[in-house]
Amino acid sequence: MADQTHLASLPARALMRVALFAAASLAGVPMLGCADTVTFSRSENAVAGTLLSEGEADEAAIIYANQVRRSPKDYRAHYNLGRAQAATGRTEEAIRSFRTALEVMPLTHSGQNDDQFRFFIVDELSSALAEHDSDGAQLTAIEGRSSGDKTLKLLVAMTYAKGGDPDNAIRTFNEAVLLDRDDPQIPKQFGLYLESIAQADYAQQQLRRAYRLNSQDEEVAAALRRLGIIPGPAILSATQLSKPTVPLGPLPEVKWEKQAQQQGADAGEGTAQQAPPRKTLN
Repeated sequence: MADQTHLASLPARALMRVALFAAASLAGVPMLGCADTVTFSRSENAVAGTLLSEGEADEAAIIYANQVRRSPKDYRAHYNLGRAQAATGRTEEAIRSFRTALEVMPLTHSGQNDDQFRFFIVDELSSALAEHDSDGAQLTAIEGRSSGDKTLKLLVAMTYAKGGDPDNAIRTFNEAVLLDRDDPQIPKQFGLYLESIAQADYAQQQLRRAYRLNSQDEEVAAALRRLGIIPGPAILSATQLSKPTVPLGPLPEVKWEKQAQQQGADAGEGTAQQAPPRKTLN
C-alpha cells in the first residue's frame, strides 16, 4: 500500500521512467507466452507513445530500439524509432530507420498489404530527406533505384516537392502515376501538390482521379471543394461519360442497291452505263 501511495505521488515524467524500467525488466522474462508478448508489446508502445508526445524522445527511442532488436522485421518499430530519433535531432539515424522500415515491409504478409502505413513512412522519410539531405546524394541514390518501383518513385517526388524543386517533382509524380493507375495515394499527393503551387487546372485532374479511386478520402473531397468542384456521383460517373459512343464489335452488314440508270447512254459503247452501286446501311 505504501508503494502504491509513493508511485501515485510521483510526477508524470518519473512515472514514465518507472514504466520504462519495468518494461525493460519484463523483456527478459523467458516464460511469456505468445498472447502475453502481444499484450506486452502494446503496453510498450503505449508507454513509448506517451513519452514521445511529452517530449521524452530519448526514452521513447530506447523502447523502440529494443523492439527493433527483438523483431528486426517489425516495420512499425523501425518507423517509430525513426520518429523518436528525428525528435532528438539524430536525423541521419532517423533516415536510416525510415529506409529500413520500407525495406523490411515486403518481408511480412502484413507489410506487403499495409498501404496506409507505407505512406506514413514515405511521408516522414521524404520530409527528413528534404530538410537534411543537403547535397542530394541520398535522394539521387534512391531515384537511381526507383525505376519500376512506385513507392520509391512517390518518395522521390514528395522529396522534390518538399525541397522546393517543382520541375523534378512534377516529372517524378507523373512517372509514379504511370507505374500504378489504381493507387489513390499517388494522384492524391500529386493533386495536393499542384494545388499548393497554384496549378488548379492540373490539380483538379489528379484529384478527380484520386476521388474516383477512393471516394471516402476526406482530404481529397476538401481539396476538390477548394477548387470549386462538388464531390459526388458526377465525378464517379465521369469515366462512363467519356466512353466512345460507337459500339464495339462487328460493323452492321452493308447492302448494295442499284441506282437508276445513269442519265444518257454512252455514245462510244452504244449501251447504257450502269451507275456505281450506292451503299445503304441496315
